[in-house]
Amino acid sequence: MELDTKRVTEIVCKYLRGQGHWAVIPNVYIVRGVEVDIFSIKVKNVIDVEVKISRGDFARDIRKRKHRMIKRGKYPANFFYYACPAGLIQPSECPKYAGLLWIYQDGTVSRKKEPKRIQRRPQRDKVLLRVTQKLDKRYRKLSLALR
Repeated sequence: MELDTKRVTEIVCKYLRGQGHWAVIPNVYIVRGVEVDIFSIKVKNVIDVEVKISRGDFARDIRKRKHRMIKRGKYPANFFYYACPAGLIQPSECPKYAGLLWIYQDGTVSRKKEPKRIQRRPQRDKVLLRVTQKLDKRYRKLSLALR
């Protein structure tokens, strides 16, 4: 099966749930005008994963508002990752703050670069946790019903 955006997203969501993330939600807006490919919460940390399946998409991504917010310390996530088919992006090409996940055809995930903390204080509170858990449960129910 080809590693398109949908397949990479599915693999990373499954991987994050297996890593103990409390809520994993694809394609959400966490601030006005900034879409997150995969939003997850683990303990007190909010994680943003950006899925890339082409070199051109990766090259355009760094110019997005999200990265300017990260550099200014104004982005509401604690960690940021890129996820891509294995070998598409090299760790040395990623911004200092970005982690890198390589996704393989067989559905395995390899952490090629650990992210640096981009937001010191916890970004999760009780309301955010409740809302995201409800959204995660709704998404899983819907995805099972559509299969």
